[in-house]
Amino acid sequence: MGKYKYFRIFQQFFLIAFLGLAVLGANQPALANKLTATTVLGWDKDTESLYVTTSILMAAIVSANNDLKQSHCINDWYFGDKTLREKRIQEIRALFKQYSAKHPSVIILAALERQCGKLVYTKKAGE
Repeated sequence: MGKYKYFRIFQQFFLIAFLGLAVLGANQPALANKLTATTVLGWDKDTESLYVTTSILMAAIVSANNDLKQSHCINDWYFGDKTLREKRIQEIRALFKQYSAKHPSVIILAALERQCGKLVYTKKAGE
């Protein structure tokens, strides 16, 4: 559990950040419908990186409540260390360029599923 001790802190921090962004952006559903990978590639690198990291963290949190092994896979694949994280962002950026008209969340989800299996759960958390 040692290498995952900061994972819970990341989960809590990004959950709060995600909820804050959701509240701020709740009145802009049209923007979400028009969001493409090209849009994200046009953002500054820090904003782009935050979007990717937050998206992956949300997937890790959901999987932690459904499939802990899969959550560890996501954590190891992306959050292993800063160098690894930068490599993964570059890989995802390349996918954004390849599938530029797609929604970036779809691209990120596909990258995660390729590494750690489908993120589809048939039971509700806590069952």
